[in-house]
Amino acid sequence: MTAKTMHQPEADLRAKLTALAERYEEIVDRAPRHPQWLYIDPLTPGQRAEHDRAVAYRNAARAIRSILRDGQLPHDLTDTADLEQHDTDR
Repeated sequence: MTAKTMHQPEADLRAKLTALAERYEEIVDRAPRHPQWLYIDPLTPGQRAEHDRAVAYRNAARAIRSILRDGQLPHDLTDTADLEQHDTDR
């Protein structure tokens, strides 16, 4: 195995994760925008669900890009076992 082919799986994974983040961002861009504080009437359950989904996709895309950039899980995504393994307090 050469040095070039040894890094190919990582490059493939990075490309797939980047494509996933881009897809999530496209979904968020197409989602209707429901300004949280500008409505006199509260959001309907359907509007609230759309808003919540958009927030979840936006956060997922941000987390993927953070992982690709830093090479580590964002602190809010790590679980207690990961934190204890690395002797890090929450």
